[in-house]
Amino acid sequence: MTDPSRTNKELFEENSSLKQRILELEQAELDRKRTKEALLLSEEKFFKVFQTSPYAITITRPEDGKFVDVNDAFISITGYTREEAIAGSSIGLNLWVNEDDRQGVLTDLVSGRAVVDREVRFRKKSGEIITCLFSAQKLQLNQGSCILSSINDITERKSSEEALRDSKELYRTFINATSDMVYLKDEQFLNIVANKSMATFFGKPEKEIIGKSDFELMPQIAAEKCRQTDLEALSHKSILISEEIVGDQWYETLKFPVELGNNRTGVGGFIRNTTDRKRAEETLQASEKNFRRSLDESPLGMRIVTANGETIYSNQAILAIYGYESIEELKTTPVEKRYTPGSYAEFLIRREKRKRGNHDPSEYEISIVRKNGEIRHLRVFRKEILWDRERQFQVIYQDITEHKRMEKELSDSEKRYRELSIIDDLTKLYNSRYFYHQLKIEIDRANRYKEQPLALLLLDLDDFKQFNDAYGHVEGDQVLSRLGQVVKRCLRQTDSAYRYGGEEFTILLPMATSKDAAVTAERISTEFRKETFSPASGQGDVHVTVSIGIGQYKLQEDTKVFVNRVDQLMYQAKRNGKNRVCSES
Repeated sequence: MTDPSRTNKELFEENSSLKQRILELEQAELDRKRTKEALLLSEEKFFKVFQTSPYAITITRPEDGKFVDVNDAFISITGYTREEAIAGSSIGLNLWVNEDDRQGVLTDLVSGRAVVDREVRFRKKSGEIITCLFSAQKLQLNQGSCILSSINDITERKSSEEALRDSKELYRTFINATSDMVYLKDEQFLNIVANKSMATFFGKPEKEIIGKSDFELMPQIAAEKCRQTDLEALSHKSILISEEIVGDQWYETLKFPVELGNNRTGVGGFIRNTTDRKRAEETLQASEKNFRRSLDESPLGMRIVTANGETIYSNQAILAIYGYESIEELKTTPVEKRYTPGSYAEFLIRREKRKRGNHDPSEYEISIVRKNGEIRHLRVFRKEILWDRERQFQVIYQDITEHKRMEKELSDSEKRYRELSIIDDLTKLYNSRYFYHQLKIEIDRANRYKEQPLALLLLDLDDFKQFNDAYGHVEGDQVLSRLGQVVKRCLRQTDSAYRYGGEEFTILLPMATSKDAAVTAERISTEFRKETFSPASGQGDVHVTVSIGIGQYKLQEDTKVFVNRVDQLMYQAKRNGKNRVCSES
């Protein structure tokens, strides 16, 4: 109820005051909402910056290094998951390679000093050590005082910087290692690079050459000449090579334009003392004269040819070898007419290889056809030489016709000797010594390939002693010889027969089973029975038979056991009545 003692004026003023208070409360609420929204927006912006920063950012507690939060870059750089980081601390994860670095950061922050781009090393989850720039400052959050840190991985940059330092050191080592003078001038023709050889030439330290022009280092006339060639190198925009004599020394200078950047072009150069080379060239010229004289007088055939095979010189000896009158006649005679067909085919192969830059072989043999049609054999030596200061090829020909003839005679003689040493003279079959040599080879092959059978036949003439006693050894030899001929006719190309001893013979049949061998044995037995002998006149014809044992090799069987097994089968054929084949199957 209204107090009657209060005037209308007082009521009006009170009402106005209440309205003003309500407006103030409404404005305060509006300001609070705006502040909250701004705070939320600020937090959102901070979160976005925090998460999207390319640098690793962490929020940690100063007292124990416990992680409050980490961003995605931290996860990417360290290899830890967010859960592993939040559950641990920088101490627990052993991130700091040097604990003193962590303590130093804490000391500076406690003292109020910010930490900016301090180089430290961290250890990743994998154990890999990385170099980083570390920045940190104190931060007040609801959780209390924290440390906001950023980590910039500069490992690759450090490696690049170290590589650059190494490269510069290598560059200095390289240019100082050469005996050539090396220099680089800027666009004003002032030296900006000079090596030790350059300093030695001028008798000054390198630092006293840098920044100087040629006019400050050498006489006026020499400096003007150098400036002229510098300008020529720049104007032609290419390498310029010049040669000059200083006193009794020869020098070769190579100059070229060098881009210095910022549209600036300088001149680089190498100066080489070529005195020794010049003197060597003079000596070489004198040597070439002597060399040509020796070629002219050599008893060996000599040609100088280009890489394409064109003859530019030949001596009298090569003309005599071919039977030509002049070098022109030699050059104009078609190549195919100067070779035998086989040797010409080899020549074409060598020529194709030389077209591809392959000049091997350097030594080979050829067979030529002389002008009169006679064939001669030559050994050829080919090597690269300097001829009139150009690279050509010297070809030397040695006539080895007589040597080749003697070689052939020796080879034929050796072949006959080898045959005599392994072949039985009477039967023309291989002898027993060669049988054991070949048997070992075939047994090794059978053991190695396992599925390749090997069969052995052992033959013995029936009643041969009685034949010899009755008709004599000369007639007996006829029987042995004829048996050798029959055996040869009945064998495959891969088979081989041997006179084992006296009237015994062996036959090796590779890739044949006992069954296959039995067919061959029966063929030999049948064919030999057809052979007719007339040892005594008027007493009629005589036929001789053989008994044959057959055996197939058993894997890993001893050689002697194998031969003895077949030998016993042959004797079994004898016991069974002779003139028959006996095998295990």
